Amino acid sequence: MRADALAARNPDASLWWLLHVPGSDSLRLVDGGKGPLFPRLHSQAIEMWTEAELSGLHALWWHAQHSVAIRARCLLAAEWLIAEIQPDNATNRPWSMHVFAEMAIGGNGDAGMYAQTLMHNCMVGGSVDRFSACVMWDAADYIANKKPNP
Repeated sequence: MRADALAARNPDASLWWLLHVPGSDSLRLVDGGKGPLFPRLHSQAIEMWTEAELSGLHALWWHAQHSVAIRARCLLAAEWLIAEIQPDNATNRPWSMHVFAEMAIGGNGDAGMYAQTLMHNCMVGGSVDRFSACVMWDAADYIANKKPNP
């Protein structure tokens, strides 16, 4: 499958792959302006779309370490998620919890609740599954090793 076809079909996965391509233009994969990163995925089931939005935001936040424009777009997407999408619509993965936690540290109480709900939802079965633990590890790694805001 060509890279463009993959990006059209799975833009969130493409953002993860672009973390390994120095100097990549990750913003070309997301919709500009306010609102969701991938509005074209709206026709999918809400769980699939929500997962793509949260996973994409998680990856894009890593890209934001090097770009004021990407960070601004991430914050707009996160604010849209808080206002429009319940964090339990996805598959109980804690995608982007570090984004919302960082927003909470900056004074956004709703973002703090969103981060807590994402974390709580992945533990509903009594323990965290291996994949969710890896997502949380990545979020913790970002927080522990983040660069100063651009």
